[in-house]
Amino acid sequence: NDWILAHVLHKQIRDHGFLILMWSLLSFTSLVHGMLYIALLVRERMRELAGLATLCALATMLTIWPAIHLLGTRGAMWSLLAGDVVSMVGTVVLCLRELRRSKAAQTLRPA
Repeated sequence: NDWILAHVLHKQIRDHGFLILMWSLLSFTSLVHGMLYIALLVRERMRELAGLATLCALATMLTIWPAIHLLGTRGAMWSLLAGDVVSMVGTVVLCLRELRRSKAAQTLRPA
């Protein structure tokens, strides 16, 4: 941690432990979201993805100002995480719904 900050970034960042934790959480949510997002793109669910993107942007924008006011720069990171979590959960829900649709179509199809 400290070595990377001192020798790679050439900076001293106050509260760098929190930043590393948040970057890790954001990376995880983005990874899960990205993998499932591709599946929805393949299934051509553009309208649902556009709605989800709007919802995620709203979650981030509606939480960022109060969070910054209450928590300072930490609040901005929490708001970004809120938007990413909404995105990840929404993508999981859309994928599960698509999986149910696919299974229902297979059971209706004659053998």
